[in-house]
Amino acid sequence: LIKDSQRLITDIREGKRTENQYVLVHSTDAKQFSILESDNDRNSENVILRTAKGDSLDDIGDLMNVQRTPAISSEVELTISVSVAPASNIVIPEGTPVILQQIYEGMGYEYVTKEEAVIEAGSTTTSVVAENLIAEYVTPIPSNAVTGLDGYPDLTVTNEEYGTTGSDIDEDDTYREKIRLWPSKNLRGTRACIEKYRIVWT
Repeated sequence: LIKDSQRLITDIREGKRTENQYVLVHSTDAKQFSILESDNDRNSENVILRTAKGDSLDDIGDLMNVQRTPAISSEVELTISVSVAPASNIVIPEGTPVILQQIYEGMGYEYVTKEEAVIEAGSTTTSVVAENLIAEYVTPIPSNAVTGLDGYPDLTVTNEEYGTTGSDIDEDDTYREKIRLWPSKNLRGTRACIEKYRIVWT
């Protein structure tokens, strides 16, 4: 099968076959790919995939080159200002906790600055992005919910816009479905997909 796929790709590169042809459907090699695809479909439906959880399901996904979608923290852009321009830089370290209005405390928001922020000497403002440490809480923070930064009482900190919506890591059922659907979504007759298929299975 590997030799056949390599020969097929060589034919495309040499101009013996048109790259836009659906060669997996209209060539002799298609039968062999079709058999492998059918076998893979049957395997994806077997009891191992249906019952695997956690790390065991991740191992199956790795074999198929299918990864879980990772958790993405919600974020918000902060504007930091001071009333009088400082004579020297004011440095706010990465990881500085964000203070919120009391109404939002205990709701799943736990923001910290994502990077170092600096109000340079002679300037009065800067901006920085903060991220929610509770990644599974994906709800965006409302505008004007931020009131300050922990340890910096002389700074004015606001968020004029809503934060971004985060995303949770794939649950087992969602991830299992991605694995099951991988062949039907990725096996097509283009040269790119043939090469992808060959790389995954070799």
